Amino acid sequence: MAGPSPSMFQRRLRPPTILGIQRCDPCTRLTPWIPVSAQARLMSGTREILRSQQGLTEHANYHEYCKLLGRLKTNYQLSELVNVENYAEWIQLVAEFTIKSLQSWQWASGSVFYLLGLWGRLVSSMPYLKGDSPSMLESYVPQITEAYITSRLDSVHAIVTVPPHPFPPLLCSQDPEDV
Repeated sequence: MAGPSPSMFQRRLRPPTILGIQRCDPCTRLTPWIPVSAQARLMSGTREILRSQQGLTEHANYHEYCKLLGRLKTNYQLSELVNVENYAEWIQLVAEFTIKSLQSWQWASGSVFYLLGLWGRLVSSMPYLKGDSPSMLESYVPQITEAYITSRLDSVHAIVTVPPHPFPPLLCSQDPEDV
């Protein structure tokens, strides 16, 4: 007994259509079939998270979100990202998020590495960008650079202005009454 022919199998996998409009199986309403790329879905999802800030107050979520953003450029070319719908809003939100992360260096110090990696890869791929779509990196990278330098200076200032330890480092192992 032979199995179903490939053409029959392929027909079953295709979504049912009516006049070129894909029908949603779980429901009966009709929706237009619009192919959306994976990077468009990722950028749309990350954009919505940045808009709502949902879950980013929890440190573990925040850290994983920064890792996700850091890996976006690893998987996609800058020319692909620039051509995605709503790229301008996405890059603006990512820049603002990066600047806020740099300003809160005490809370997000381990996560900033991934964001800086994203921006480093975006900038290093600018010479290879072809096409008419603007990357908009020229306007955001100086702001991020300034925020990074300011955050490093703030961290040095915080360390320098910490009140001195009551016992010198060499005497810390001794009992305070013996000093």
